[in-house]
Amino acid sequence: MYKQIMLLLKLMILCLFNTATSAMNSEVKECASTNYYLGLSCLEANQLNEAWHYFLNALEAGCPYSARYLGLISFKNEWINLAKQFLQKACNAPDPDAFYYLGIIYEKEDIKIAKDCFIQATIHGHKEAENRLGLIAFSENDYVNAEEFFKFGIEKGSLYAECNLGSLYMHLNSPEKAKDCYQNAAEKGSISAQYLLGLAYLKIQDMPKNRLEAAKCFSFMILTENHIPSFFYLARFYQKANMMGHAFHYYLMAAELGHKKAKKILEKLCNAETMNANPMS
Repeated sequence: MYKQIMLLLKLMILCLFNTATSAMNSEVKECASTNYYLGLSCLEANQLNEAWHYFLNALEAGCPYSARYLGLISFKNEWINLAKQFLQKACNAPDPDAFYYLGIIYEKEDIKIAKDCFIQATIHGHKEAENRLGLIAFSENDYVNAEEFFKFGIEKGSLYAECNLGSLYMHLNSPEKAKDCYQNAAEKGSISAQYLLGLAYLKIQDMPKNRLEAAKCFSFMILTENHIPSFFYLARFYQKANMMGHAFHYYLMAAELGHKKAKKILEKLCNAETMNANPMS
């Protein structure tokens, strides 16, 4: 009877302990979750000090993904070694974003480590990592692998990879292929692809139809982004069409926004106008 009572007491104690442990774990998880989301809210409001505080609390409470944001805040503040430490901790989760950002840091220090980070990010599902691998291959003149990486990135939905594949084709003097890439990216919502598409049209063949399509792209960039190079190229379009009033207008806009080449052309045009207005007798 005594043994049975003692066994029952042990079971009751064990049950109470498990209940308390479960409650504590639940409180810890709730604490981690609360601090994590408060950190995200502060980060969105660009309140970095407050975000740091909440993410650190979340990390201490067992939320490994907080380490990614601590790493990014450190990187923003140029605390590079600390950024590496936090991102590496997040990589252990594993966190694909942490691998990706760690790769970006190492791109300037050790390209081999950067590649390894991007490969790990790819393995864990990061859709932009293959685009970065493509850019590295492109910079190393490894065009075959660059093309393959960009295509893999496109399959994962990366608009950057689609634009960069177009840039690779432009570099390889295949503007028709580039145009298709830029067109696809633009149709999927890439704003910058519109500008690149305009450049591709200009390179395909210098004929009125292509110049008009390019002008449409540059006009779109001006309306949506106030894009400085687009002012310049639209001015050139009007100059070739001998619509000098429009050309002056867009060269002037580009020059006022800091485009140096537009400023030089504008000066030449103004000097020519002065010469025409005051011919030598």
